[in-house]
Amino acid sequence: MEAVDLDAIERLVVECRSCAMGMARDLSRKGLSRRVKDDKTFVTEADLEIERALRRLIGQRFPEHRIFGEEEGGHLAKAKSEMATGHDVVWVIDPIDGTFSFMNGVPFYSSLLAVLVDGVPMVGSAALPELDWVLHGRKGQGARFNGEPVTRPHGSEGTCSDILAIADPYRFRTVGAAAVVDKLLAEPYRTRVYPDALGYMLLLKGAVCGFVDPRTEVWDVAPFHVILPEAGYEIAKWDGAVSLTPGAVYSYPSGRRDETLAALLLQESGSRD
Repeated sequence: MEAVDLDAIERLVVECRSCAMGMARDLSRKGLSRRVKDDKTFVTEADLEIERALRRLIGQRFPEHRIFGEEEGGHLAKAKSEMATGHDVVWVIDPIDGTFSFMNGVPFYSSLLAVLVDGVPMVGSAALPELDWVLHGRKGQGARFNGEPVTRPHGSEGTCSDILAIADPYRFRTVGAAAVVDKLLAEPYRTRVYPDALGYMLLLKGAVCGFVDPRTEVWDVAPFHVILPEAGYEIAKWDGAVSLTPGAVYSYPSGRRDETLAALLLQESGSRD
């Protein structure tokens, strides 16, 4: 079986990221049509145009690779008839994560991209175009923030930020976790709302001690399943499992999990099963 050229893939990830960032900045200055999708989230013409552009770039360079995108779909797993045809390479695209922020001029939206090989996240990229923040990771080769290696600023014996980041409170309520967000917004937690990729970015900068999101799709978190472990952080479901599947997640520095918070999330996870 021919080896996967991760160096070439990584170069294209960087190219795709630059394309997405440039398009997002340009399109954010224009009046764009938008609509509400079946899952009650927004999609704009920018989401669609960026994903189409990235699909073209990937298809031209790696026509044998598959693509799984938020707007145009795809499949994460091969069909049974394809199982013996070599390595399974899937590009996971979220052209604009935080579309509501994007269309309202809030600079906290991002462009996310990940590459899975045989189901394993190998390369991840996350960028906030308006802030010029770029995260990049490759399995076994570390993570970088704007080109500089990410080193966890708060180890098991060091200090940690007092701030807990959470996704938008309405997201908790839409999945029946209102009781959880009510507790997180009360003592003893010092909670701030830093939604979408911004929460992960601030975690990696050491500005928050954890990030809790009650509802994620694969394209929301795929890059962080590479970036966070490579930088010394964890990303897990509320029941503690590590799985690249839709669901609620809790991210934190390795060795610094808040056990009281983890117990709360585990209890909520059990009540929703």
